[in-house]
Amino acid sequence: MTEYRGKWAPEGLVETLWGDGVRRTRTIIALVYLAVSMLFLLDVYLDNAVTEVMRDRWEDAQTLFGGEFPVTEYPPLSIIFIAIPRLVGWTVWGYEIAWVAMMFVVFLVGLEMVNRIAARLDYSPRRAMWMYAVLMIVMYEFVLDRFDAVAMVLALWSILLFMEKRYRWAFVVLAAATLVKVYPAILFPVFLICLAHGEGIKAALKGFAAFAVTGAAVVAVCCLINPDIITNFLSYNTGRPLQIESVAASPVYFLSRLGFSDWWIQAAGDVGSFGSVNVRGELADAVADAILPLTIAATVLLWLLYLVKVRSGPRMDMRLLALACLASVLVFVTFNKVYSTQYTIWFYAPFMLIVMMSGRRFGDRTFLLMLAIAVLGLINYQYSYKMHDSGFFTDEGMVVLLVRNIVHVALTYVIVREIWRSGTGRDDPAEDIPDLSADARSQ
Repeated sequence: MTEYRGKWAPEGLVETLWGDGVRRTRTIIALVYLAVSMLFLLDVYLDNAVTEVMRDRWEDAQTLFGGEFPVTEYPPLSIIFIAIPRLVGWTVWGYEIAWVAMMFVVFLVGLEMVNRIAARLDYSPRRAMWMYAVLMIVMYEFVLDRFDAVAMVLALWSILLFMEKRYRWAFVVLAAATLVKVYPAILFPVFLICLAHGEGIKAALKGFAAFAVTGAAVVAVCCLINPDIITNFLSYNTGRPLQIESVAASPVYFLSRLGFSDWWIQAAGDVGSFGSVNVRGELADAVADAILPLTIAATVLLWLLYLVKVRSGPRMDMRLLALACLASVLVFVTFNKVYSTQYTIWFYAPFMLIVMMSGRRFGDRTFLLMLAIAVLGLINYQYSYKMHDSGFFTDEGMVVLLVRNIVHVALTYVIVREIWRSGTGRDDPAEDIPDLSADARSQ
């Protein structure tokens, strides 16, 4: 008979799961999210619903296991996460259950990461884990039915590695996150600026090489297998019309409703919709054509502000790094043609670090703004997509989106202002932010 010792013995498991307040909190949160995951599956079953995983990812997995690489709108490493559930899920429902199980594990990995970061930053791990859990529970449908949580956890890991001064691995993981969902690429210039100032140009070039080589290796393999894997992803994410949930679409919609322009709603199933509900018309199409240069200009201006602040501040200001990472994603989404509800998950990685490295007042205020964005996004999804036949947007639903987008702009302003105030004595950092590097921990 096998004898279990250490942490695998019954008493060891009890200690691991329930040994102190932090472990009990972690276990309770895990059980809560397990219940949420099971309720999600039950709801899908009782409603006889077809999730995005059932509709799209299952077909991609079937194509993959049939001997061909599927051509999707996602970067190439997403294929890995499409394939994993198919290893144990041989039917549509088996695949759905396996996918939800995979995303539950992703949630747990993020939870443990937040727990460990909080402990090392002298921030309450229990408070940090509950903040993370609340934000992820509000976005449960998108955590359990999309890729976004995978990229978010990888982005969180890359930022942590950077703070630990494991720079090459930070860039490798950031490249991997970008190859799952493209948005983490927006953090790349922030990493480079911080590293060039703190450790020198040579260190920054090594980080650049690690990112480029990782990305190029994956892209090269995919191009050899099927070039359409890359070209379809690039074409899918350019030339899109103005998605109805985007920040710019809110004023365009109401101005058009008041008669300032002709307008019409393009359904997600229409040709040329790129799978989203869009606002079309003279004004909407003009904004869609002009928004890409605005996105580039606004993001570059933010990076220049960060560069100025880095050069005038401490050698390696990790809170300023996290602020710049969050601001980059917020600004990118603000000036983007698309702002699907699940994009809120993108903000969580740098946001959690900012909360843990800020004063209580700033942390609580920004948490409430972030929570409001998530809640309003969920209300919009339930009302406009579930109650009104998958994408029938009413004036009431657009008012909810307008408020969500106003709160989004407010959070963007608060974060950019905090960057501007950095080093002036008017910002609100925590009193003492520990050094997370391996050298500091070994002393």
